[in-house]
Order: sequence, then C-alpha cells, then structure tokens
Amino acid sequence: MNKNKNTNPRGLAYLYRTIGVAALIWTVIVVCSAAWNFYNERSQTLALAKKEAVSNFNKDQAFRHWATKHGGVYVPPTEQTPPNPYLSHIPDRDIAMPSGKRLTLMNPAYMIRQMMADFGELYGIRGRITSLKPLNPANAPDAWELKALTAFEKGAKEFFEMTEHDGQQNLRLMRPMMVKDACLKCHRHQGYKEGDIRGGVGVNVPMEAYLLLEKETTHAILLSHLVIWLFGSTLLGIAFLKGKRLVLEQIKSGEALLESESYTSELIKNSPLPIVVTAKDGDTVLFLNKKFSDLFGYTMEDVPDISHFWPLAYPEKHYRDRILAEWNDRTEKAFNNKTSMEPMEAVVTCKDGSQRHIEFHMSSIGQRALTTFIDITDRKQTEEALRKSAEMVERIISMTTTCIAYIDKDFNFIRVNNEYAGADGKTPDYFIGKNHFDLFPDQENEAIFRKVVETGEQHIAKAKPFEYKDNPERGVSYWDWSLTPVKGPDGKVEALILSLVNVTEGTRAQEELGKLNEELEARVAERTVELEKKNIELEKLNKLFVGRELRMVELKERIKELERQTEGPEK
Repeated sequence: MNKNKNTNPRGLAYLYRTIGVAALIWTVIVVCSAAWNFYNERSQTLALAKKEAVSNFNKDQAFRHWATKHGGVYVPPTEQTPPNPYLSHIPDRDIAMPSGKRLTLMNPAYMIRQMMADFGELYGIRGRITSLKPLNPANAPDAWELKALTAFEKGAKEFFEMTEHDGQQNLRLMRPMMVKDACLKCHRHQGYKEGDIRGGVGVNVPMEAYLLLEKETTHAILLSHLVIWLFGSTLLGIAFLKGKRLVLEQIKSGEALLESESYTSELIKNSPLPIVVTAKDGDTVLFLNKKFSDLFGYTMEDVPDISHFWPLAYPEKHYRDRILAEWNDRTEKAFNNKTSMEPMEAVVTCKDGSQRHIEFHMSSIGQRALTTFIDITDRKQTEEALRKSAEMVERIISMTTTCIAYIDKDFNFIRVNNEYAGADGKTPDYFIGKNHFDLFPDQENEAIFRKVVETGEQHIAKAKPFEYKDNPERGVSYWDWSLTPVKGPDGKVEALILSLVNVTEGTRAQEELGKLNEELEARVAERTVELEKKNIELEKLNKLFVGRELRMVELKERIKELERQTEGPEK
C-alpha cells in the first residue's frame, strides 16, 4: 500500500511535466508559425512594392532612351523650362526658328527630371536621376543614394530597401545608369566614356497603402493563430484532465491490486493447472504450484531455474534443441509485440520416465512471467484415434465399388472417390470445388437436393435413368442412389453424402424378361382362342354323335318291339 502511495505523486508530476512541455512546444510552434507568416507577408509587401518600382523605373528608362536616341528635344523656353545653364557648352543649345520663335534644348536628364516631378505630384511615385558627378548640383545624391552609387561602383546591379523619406515609409529602388554614345553629347567634357557608370536612376514608392494592407493581413494572421493556439491549448487541457483521471484510477487500481496480490498468489497455488512463475530474466523460478509437481514429479529442488528444467523434460538433445529454439523464438516475438506468447506444444518427460503431451502458455505479470502447462495427452490420443479412423474410412471409401460423393449444402463437390470419378471418366481432383448441377444439370434432381437440405430427410431413388448430355452415345444408364444429409451440432444440414450404384444391367435384364413375359402371354392367349374354337367344334360334333346314338337306340327299341309283336301272333 505504501509503495503505491509513494509512486503515485511521481505519476502526477510526470503528467504535469508532460502537459507543461507539450503546452510550451505548442506555443513555440504557433509563435514560429505566426512569425513566419508575418515575415512572408512583409516579403510579399516588399515584392509588390518593388514590382511597382521596377515598372515605373522601366517607364522612365523608356522615355530616357527615346530622348537619348534623338539627342534631346527642343522646346520653347518658359519660366518652368528655362534654358539649361549646365548645357551652355553646347553651341546649339538655343536656336531660333525662321519665324523668329526661340527654342532651347532639353537633354534627356532635364526632360526625365521634369517628367518625374510631374508624375510624383500626380501619383505619389517619385523618380530621380543622380550622380557622383552631377552637372546640376540639384541632382547631387542624398545619403541613401550615395550608398547606392558607391555600391554600383563596386559592381552592384541594383540597390533597394524600405526607408523613411520625407517623413514617410518608402521603398527606394535604384539601378545604375550606363554611359552610351548619345550621352557624350552633354557629358563628354566631364571625362566620361562609353560604358562608364554615370550615375543612377532611383524610384521612391510610398508604402502607406501596402503597409495598411499588410497590417490588415497580419491582424487576420494573428487572430487565426490565437484561435488555433486556444484550440490546441483546450485539447491539452482536456488531455490533462483525462490523464489526471486515469492516474487517479491507476492509484485506486494499484491499491486494489496490492490488496488482491495474496488472493492471486492463492489462486496460482491452488490452480487446477500446473503453473510456474519466473523472474523477469525468464530463467529464475520463483514459484511452482502443487499441480506442477503432481503432473511432472519435479519440485523446486529439481528445477531452481528453467535451465535445469530443459534437460530433465527433454532428455533427447536433438528434440530439446528444437523445442528450445521454438520457445526462444516465440518468447522473443511476444516480448517485441508486447503480447502473450503464442501457445506451443511439446512432449515432456516426467520424473518417473512417462511422457505427457503438453501445451504451453506464457504471459507477463508485471516483473514476472507466468507459464501455464495444459495436459493434452488424452486429446492427442483421441486425435490419433480419430486420424486412424479417418484413414480407415478413407481407405474404405476409396476401395468401395459404390460411387460416393461428399457435397456441401450449396451442392459443390468436396470429395469424391475413385469409383465416382471413374464412372464419368475423370479423376477425383476434377470434381473438387465444382458445382454438381453445373456438371450434371437436371431440374428434377436439383429440386430433390434442395428438399433434402431444407427438410433434413434422406432421399432414396431406385433405378433412376440418367443420360450423359455431353456423351449421348453412351446411352441411358440406371442408378440406385441415396442422398443423405450431414447435420451440424445445431441440427442444420451442412453437407450431403451422395451414394450411387449402377443397376443398368439388372434393369435392362428385367426389361428383357418383361418383354419375354409379354410375348409368352400373347402366345398363350392365341392358343386359348384356338382351343376355344376347337372346343366349340367338338361340342357341335358331340351333339351330332349323341343325337345319332339316341336315334339308333330308338330304332333298336322299335325293332325289338316289332319283333315281339311279330312273335306274339305266331304263338
């Protein structure tokens, strides 16, 4: 009892620790997921803003390339577009039309700077051209642009980042501007040559709209992760409550187990089955009950461990090695699968030299193993007797001249003897699994078979004619047959035994005898008619002769009378 009370708090502590670690891991997973989603959302925001910046950069470059290709454009000078003082070294910077109207040259940089300024005022996206050696001091780079231009000098192809500019968050993008031949018209005096990096073209994209959208998305991400975290935490809470209930139940069951341990010990001791209890190592014998000693004759002194039991129980080495290998294999599987050992059978030699057929069962009980021995000697002897009986029946069936077939309740052949198969010119294996009425279709016979299955009553037929559908040349044969139901323990028909005897010769002999009898009777009838006719004729003759005789008598009488009359007068 005290042992359980000391170990139960550990079980609860383990539960608390496990749930706490799980909650921490769950929180870290949710936080990491949210952080990754925030990072991914920021990356997408920057990617969208950069895409817009690149689009505007390409637009500006298209205009600049067009202007550069044409050497600049001439426009009327205005207050907004005065002659560029930084192009005074170009002889035809200012020209006059034949009409007297004056025009001034706008080089590509001058033209793009005005377009960028106008576009920024209209749409908020500002562009700018700058250089480490600008013609116009107004194009001198700020700190960020100086960092970008310095990177270009070191080989960078692009420079962008989100920074604060003019009090707002902007995505700033700059790419280098290469000197082309058309650029030298205005910048040759600065020492540039074709292919040099003259400066950079930058684009500022306001991030306010993008950041607002990002803020809405991050709020949704935060809310969804909070819901997910609460859901997972709820599940952990439920798991904790269930786990706590299980631990408390284990406490109660442990106490009950401890209280019933002596009762279990008594059950093993007085069990009607032989039982051996071994230590966790599977070898040291802790206890063997009286039934074990009664059956095998061995005591604790004889088998202090299982290693001593093997040579006593299996004195023949080859058999012992085989049983030991099977035992080790089964116990290893049971240990790996955390299940009871599969039952195994062996012949055990008892202390008095007799042998018993034994079925072994082994299972673990805590730190101990319990092996149960079931004496199946009587069962084995019965099985052997049944086997011999079955072999004898099989020989009888195989040798009998009666055709016998064993059929299931659906009329599929299970077993036929040689006589049955030979009657159809087949081997017994040919019939196995086939349906009787697939091979010998006959509606009348099928109805009889079904009736036997339904009623469970035997059917006997005498001299029933049969004709082979596939071999009509064999003619009609006659069979005496019986169909006997085989019933299961529940009284229902499980199979049928069909036995047949060929009575074709006897039937045909009876038919011939019948024909002879008919012919004899016909002849007797004919003779009788003839005799009757003769008899009538004889009767007629007889009547004729009798009449004649009577007349002769009368004549004789009359003669005598006449003689008397004649003699009378003479006297």
